[in-house]
Amino acid sequence: MASTTTYQQQASRAFGQLVRSIKDAQLRALMRAVFYRAGRYQAFCQAPLAVAGHGAAAGSAVRHAIRSGRLVRSVAGSFPARSRDLMLAAALLMGVGATDAFEAQQGGAAHLTSRGRLYPVAVLSTLIVHDVRCTIDRAKREALEGLILRTAAYAGEPGVPEFEPSGAEDPLEREARVLALCVQLDRFAAYQGDARQVAPAPDLALRWSLPTSGQRSPQRDAAPKSTRTVSHLTLVNARRKDDDDDTHEPRIAAG
Repeated sequence: MASTTTYQQQASRAFGQLVRSIKDAQLRALMRAVFYRAGRYQAFCQAPLAVAGHGAAAGSAVRHAIRSGRLVRSVAGSFPARSRDLMLAAALLMGVGATDAFEAQQGGAAHLTSRGRLYPVAVLSTLIVHDVRCTIDRAKREALEGLILRTAAYAGEPGVPEFEPSGAEDPLEREARVLALCVQLDRFAAYQGDARQVAPAPDLALRWSLPTSGQRSPQRDAAPKSTRTVSHLTLVNARRKDDDDDTHEPRIAAG
């Protein structure tokens, strides 16, 4: 019991430090309105992120939020201050919907609530952000809601609808992709470090795909000159990484 209490205190300090590192006063006020009313933060500290697998343990939601937030804070230095604050707030809020999606049963197991069966965690998180009473610019709240949903879609969260680009330049496109990468990296690391997994962990590696002048396809040749090829990270089979001789696609990390 003492170790559990100590961990909760450490998690609370870490989470609070991340919240306080958000410079935007309106976003900090929204975070307080979401987490620190009606006992939601206590429920968040106990909530899982899934009914099975490495996300099923109590407290998975807050641990994932802390790790993802730290990753975002470490890699978002090149973004404008507004973007950094939105990315960190989205990372900390993406899992808050777990408080509505799951409820504990006897023996410590969790199962989906009626809302959890209807909506993915990220959608419930967005609804919480949308409904909470807080003085914040409408455009800023909508940007945060969109960033949460788009990040979840890019990160492959089941049930979240795919994002359909409008064709216009989107100011939060890069932010969503970087945030989704942080979420995926933490999810992958949690799977690798979960000693309870019976099946062997997948043999995967990370690959950074960059458009180069030597890489052209009929589709790219036919596309308008204004069309941009977006660089991205993907998880690939490690054996494919070892056997691939394509020098036009640099590999910068392996897992």
